[in-house]
Amino acid sequence: RDATTIRATLLQKENQFKKALKLADKLIDEEKKQANNTRNLYRALLLAGNIADDGMKFLKAEKYSKEAFYLARPMVVQAFNQMSEAARDRFWRKNRKDLEGSDTPRFDYLLLSKGILLKASKDFNEMVLSRGDSLAQEMLAALNQATVSGAPPDTLEAMDQRLVNHLTSLGIEFSSPQHLANQQDIQAVLNEDDLVIEFFATKEGGYVAALLKKDWKEAKYEGCGMLFHGEWPFNLLQYFPTTEKGRVFFSADRELNNMGIEYFPFKDKGIIAEIFPMYRLSTTREILPRESKGGKDAAGLYGGVLFDVRQRQRQRMLDSLKLKATRNLDLSVSGLPPVDDSYEGLKPLPESLAEIQAIDSILRFAGVPVNVQTGAYASEDYFKELSPEENNLHLATHGFYVRASELDRYPYFAGLFGRDLEKLPQDPLLRTGLYLAGANQSLRGSFGPYEDGVLTAKEISMMDLRDVELVVLSACKTGLGEHGADGVFGLQRAFKKAGVQSIVMTLRRVSDTSSAFLMKTLYENRYLLGLSLHDAFYAAVRQLRERETRGQFSTHDWDAFILLDAYLSFE
Repeated sequence: RDATTIRATLLQKENQFKKALKLADKLIDEEKKQANNTRNLYRALLLAGNIADDGMKFLKAEKYSKEAFYLARPMVVQAFNQMSEAARDRFWRKNRKDLEGSDTPRFDYLLLSKGILLKASKDFNEMVLSRGDSLAQEMLAALNQATVSGAPPDTLEAMDQRLVNHLTSLGIEFSSPQHLANQQDIQAVLNEDDLVIEFFATKEGGYVAALLKKDWKEAKYEGCGMLFHGEWPFNLLQYFPTTEKGRVFFSADRELNNMGIEYFPFKDKGIIAEIFPMYRLSTTREILPRESKGGKDAAGLYGGVLFDVRQRQRQRMLDSLKLKATRNLDLSVSGLPPVDDSYEGLKPLPESLAEIQAIDSILRFAGVPVNVQTGAYASEDYFKELSPEENNLHLATHGFYVRASELDRYPYFAGLFGRDLEKLPQDPLLRTGLYLAGANQSLRGSFGPYEDGVLTAKEISMMDLRDVELVVLSACKTGLGEHGADGVFGLQRAFKKAGVQSIVMTLRRVSDTSSAFLMKTLYENRYLLGLSLHDAFYAAVRQLRERETRGQFSTHDWDAFILLDAYLSFE
């Protein structure tokens, strides 16, 4: 077989494609007869596809590529089952190029590849936590702690692999469902007039939309460069729903994640999200049925943060936490004097305190149990302790995203990781996060034996938030992060890995006033008017836009807010 492979490859290089393809076909037949080595058959199919493509036998090349792709998908998932997280990342980087060829079924490839590493990590953590093996859970907790503490990558990988090996010894095999979803699975849950759009970046730097409707035999592909000019291109609009029942499900990619494309105009008829139900998804796999989380019905509100905390205030917070006090309305931030541009440090957000108080009133009126932490109590300690017990989290504070090249400007990062730029963390989840109580002291380089108030995305990603249906991030630029082949590496990835279903985020800086109005309106629409999360959010956006248009707010913030994965379809 090796000799046949070598001979076929040499003939391909000599442009003797007919002879080369004949040998490759012979190799495929032999592997199918043996039926004992899927990997060898996969390699033979790849070889035949490359030869056919070079010889301009494009129909044959497409046939071989499709067969190779559908053979490879379960191989990838099976390989993931026995790998550490780092090994999965290396494996995917090495093999994904063979899977994304020009003749690969692109839509099914997108269903496999979008967020594949994130989903595998999330499913692995969930499996460990739900299995009930105490040793496995202790090993996972130790791994998470070592990750947050900045342990060397080889140490982390060794700990991860020991955990995988332990599970294997117990006969527990990890599997990540829905990786093998295909076009037909998506079509089966669509209404007649629904439209699905999977955006993807091309190797040439452009963007293409993979479009799918319920009755189509194959997905269609259209260029979408006009999106970068602030409008939907007509070649996409022709496929949009024609009835009120039609919905649009879309998943962005790369730079499109930073754009509120659901707010672009639809011809001359107005904002597209006000004409069609627009669902922004991390991947269109999200519309497939899943089991209901069920769980607790309680909300956790964190805001009016006191960024400068005295030791006495910190101790009162810790004492309260020991008593499991769930309602601490510390109004300190409202009594702080105004600060000007010369102020060094995180500026107080008194509007966020009013926002939290308003939402608290709405939820309690609706009969929802509410945990409230403000001032010095809106701390990292409280968030980590109580959040797993709540299914709705709301954080009104400052967010941050620091580029790797800027880390040495910040005393916090320099003190934590050292001043050698080469040793500073390249992981964007360590450079993205939220500021909570006491963060100013840490940002000035003052460390103590306690949580520092700088809640990184990495720390969030290690939490168990499987019961959380919604996280609302009422802060600036919380939807941003670094773009990679596996999605946006920032707060949204952190919360999704922790198990959260839906997230409200912002794409740029927003004012306290407009943010507070939208958030209050969102909760009124959802809990007082009984609207779904999706409808409540877009109604709140529309109400903010109307007030900004009339001049009631001196800002233009309404299109900075986005809602991710707010589509729940339960079995």
